[in-house]
Amino acid sequence: MEIQQKPMEDKQEQKQLVSSLVIPACILVTMWIVMLTEKVFHLDFGGWGVTPHTAKGLIGILTMPFLHGNWEHLLSNSAPVVILCTALYYFYRQIASKILFITYLSTGVLTWLIAENGTHIGASALIYGLNFFLIFSGFIRHNVKLIALSLIMIFLYGSFV
Repeated sequence: MEIQQKPMEDKQEQKQLVSSLVIPACILVTMWIVMLTEKVFHLDFGGWGVTPHTAKGLIGILTMPFLHGNWEHLLSNSAPVVILCTALYYFYRQIASKILFITYLSTGVLTWLIAENGTHIGASALIYGLNFFLIFSGFIRHNVKLIALSLIMIFLYGSFV
């Protein structure tokens, strides 16, 4: 009996993993479309980032994660966004969208409130927020896979340290 159930469980797990990739893929595609639009049409959306303590900078709370200074910046944010968002939707399917929305807004607001002068762009704050949620919830739930993934992300995304 177990032999027959194992392939069924594997298929369900694969299906869950694939469905967990939908929102992260949409975020990633949006980030890349924004960068491609900037490059193809010789535009600079950098001014749409978070400029702390200014009314103009409030729009950046919504736009910051999708704006990147160059290809290297975009590439360095792409994998962590996909991995952490996928983990969020895989492990927390029921509340993932709420957590993503809260993290998205709260990291933008915190950047606007506490960052230094200048305009801030990129998905780093979102990445920090997602990793913070995943690692601490992993400890609370005693989920070794989630803790391991979060620690790997901390190691690979060196600026966490």
